[in-house]
Amino acid sequence: MDKKRIRENYENVDYLDENGKVRTKVIYRGAYYAPADPAAIKPFRAVFAAAAFLLAVFYVVPLLFDSPSLRAVYFVLPYVGQVFPVFFLCLSAFGAAFRKPPYREETKRGITDTPRKWCFAGNVLSLVSMGGYVAAQIINGFDYASLLSFVCAAACFSLYIIIRKTAGSLKLVKTE
Repeated sequence: MDKKRIRENYENVDYLDENGKVRTKVIYRGAYYAPADPAAIKPFRAVFAAAAFLLAVFYVVPLLFDSPSLRAVYFVLPYVGQVFPVFFLCLSAFGAAFRKPPYREETKRGITDTPRKWCFAGNVLSLVSMGGYVAAQIINGFDYASLLSFVCAAACFSLYIIIRKTAGSLKLVKTE
């Protein structure tokens, strides 16, 4: 997080309380952002939340079954690395679903900019884990339990793309 930019958006103001003591209050002085098209916020929230929920489900499902591919380091390490994109995308979806416009600058970045970066990281990790799955199948032979892991990694890959496009589609403009 860019602390200098956040520091510029807030101001400390001293005031006297009812007892005559000097107190300090932090006041937000930065820009507020609202959707350019207010009707676009509902579909954005619905798609973002549904995709993040499905992403979490598809991430957890392969871990419920005993599969030879889950014993292969070259599949498991990138798959476990996806916990960060999945967690932060679910956190962003929660923020997008429950925060009402107008948004402060850090909220705007958390809803539109940050998810696109995490989706890129998730895409890379899911591609590497799918490559690890193919390598595990070549080495260990084919089995259907491992196919579930591949399907879920591919679903995560496509959901990352959906979330990235959804987060990029919401246009926020500065308001007064």
